Amino acid sequence: MVGDQSQNIHIIMFRSRLFVFLAAGFIAATVIGTLSHECGHYGVARSLGYQHCHIGYNYSNYGTAVAREEAIESQMLLIAGGPVQTLLTGSAGLLLIAFQRKKYKSASTLSLPQWLPVFLALFWSRQVFNFVLAICHLATGRLVIRADEFRLTMLLNWPLWSIMAGTAIAGAAVMWYVCFRIVPRDQRMTFIAAGLTGGLLGAWLWLGVAGPRLMP
Repeated sequence: MVGDQSQNIHIIMFRSRLFVFLAAGFIAATVIGTLSHECGHYGVARSLGYQHCHIGYNYSNYGTAVAREEAIESQMLLIAGGPVQTLLTGSAGLLLIAFQRKKYKSASTLSLPQWLPVFLALFWSRQVFNFVLAICHLATGRLVIRADEFRLTMLLNWPLWSIMAGTAIAGAAVMWYVCFRIVPRDQRMTFIAAGLTGGLLGAWLWLGVAGPRLMP
């Protein structure tokens, strides 16, 4: 009985200094993740020879296609560039965790170098966020299909929700694995609270306040 109570105490433990550190990390990761996603679009555009490309705080403009007959194929590559970059970054984080899996499993607390792959792996959370946002739009009767995943499925003539739902399921699995198998129990509650706080605050600060002013 005493042992069970001790475990419960560990599970609900909240660490204020760690919370501030992780929340700041999630704010930074939100900005970095958004910009690196757009860099994925930009990189593909430049590699295809598009001119006058521009990256904004939450968008990319590609300019004019080099060859008209390549427009449809190029469009698919351009749209896929952002999600592919995001998912490759998240997968790189998972690989780094996998290479050090024994160290993560034996750690009672994570050090700064160990937190970095965790934040990278959570780039997969973008897929979950986009899926939830799309469901919220659908519930209000105004589904927005501007998301890259919807645009790709339309160009590929796949079921509309196939890429969105498939990557969201994979993203949810990654989030569960990181949270409940990688983050130590004593830091888990703080990690979850910091993720919710830092993620939402970062989105508001960048997408609603700083981003439109710094990178219009």
